[in-house]
Amino acid sequence: MRPIISESPLTKLVRTRHTATEWWRIAADNGNIGAAHNLGVTADKAGPNAVIESHTATEWWALAAENGHASAAFNLGIIAARASVAANKLGPDAVVEGRTATGWWLLAAERGDPRAAYKLGNVADRAGPNTVVEGRIAVDWWVLAHERGGPAALKAASNLAAVAEEFGPDATIGGRTALQWRRLARGETDAPTANP
Repeated sequence: MRPIISESPLTKLVRTRHTATEWWRIAADNGNIGAAHNLGVTADKAGPNAVIESHTATEWWALAAENGHASAAFNLGIIAARASVAANKLGPDAVVEGRTATGWWLLAAERGDPRAAYKLGNVADRAGPNTVVEGRIAVDWWVLAHERGGPAALKAASNLAAVAEEFGPDATIGGRTALQWRRLARGETDAPTANP
C-alpha cells in the first residue's frame, strides 16, 4: 500500500480552475496591488457601478492606490473629474473614495505617473495664471510630466511651447524656447537647451 501524501493548499489552489478575475482576486487578497488594479479595470469596463469579485472599480483602484499603485490613483482622479463634470451639483471637488481628482492625481504624480503631473498642470492652468496647485504652477507640473516621458510628455511639451510663445521668441521655460518645446511636442529628439 502506498503512503498517503497530502497536497499542500497551494498545490490544490494551482490545480483548481479559475477565471482571470478569480486569480486576480486571490492575488489581491494576498497583497498584489497590480491584481487589485486589474480588477478595477475589469469592473470599469463592465460598466458604471459594476461589481467584480464583490467590489466596484473605484473600490479596487482605491485599494491598489492606497498601497502604492500610481496608475490606480490616476484612474480614480479621472473618475472624480468625470463625476464633477457630469453632476454639476457635486461641483468641481467631487470626492471619489475619499479624495478629489486633484488629490488622486497628486498621489499618482508623487508615485511617478507623468499623466497625473500633466493633469495637475491643466488644473493649475484652468485656475488662472500662476495659480499654485499642490505646490506648483502649471508650467512646473508640465515640465515634470515631460521629464517623466510617455504620451503625456508630448502634450506637456505642446502646452509649454504655447506658454513660451506668449513671452516671445527668446523666452525660455525649463531652459527651452518655444521652438524647442514645439520640436519636442512633435516627438523630435531633444534640442539643445537655451543658456539659462
